[in-house]
Amino acid sequence: MKVNVDINRTDLVWMNLYVAYKAPSNVSFVLFIWFGMSGMYFYKKGLSQPASQIAEQLLHNAGIALAVAIAMILLSIFLTVLSSTRKAGVLGDHEYNLKDDGLLEITDANETLVKWSSIKSILKSKRFILVQINWYLFHTLPSRCFSSTDEFEEFYTKIQQRVNASNNAN
Repeated sequence: MKVNVDINRTDLVWMNLYVAYKAPSNVSFVLFIWFGMSGMYFYKKGLSQPASQIAEQLLHNAGIALAVAIAMILLSIFLTVLSSTRKAGVLGDHEYNLKDDGLLEITDANETLVKWSSIKSILKSKRFILVQINWYLFHTLPSRCFSSTDEFEEFYTKIQQRVNASNNAN
């Protein structure tokens, strides 16, 4: 099965937002900041403060930690979008082929075969299929590039079956 996709900057934004939402590391980052700020508070003020003041400070720290994480995610998305080009093979036309030994991607810049066993996961939303190669690298297949919802679902099912079969064989 073959599909041709045209990746644009909007696709990159949606993909990064989706991945940021799903990434456990972002939860860890927020908790790390929250615990660090809360630890500093208790180190300076001790536990002798009224419970309501401690609760208020903990909530305040959580808000700051969340705001810092959101700012970092948005900065990361901005830099990704800014640095992605057609010449590098990130934007523009991509041809994906389901081969016996892996997922073949062909662009003007490169030709890559990703073995089924090296695919970390397949994620799907109504906007796209994401083929995760490692914690930061994804192939993005927007649903708008398929001729129908059935074709989109069929591609997802076939790629999922091949990845599962490869994982079961190992």
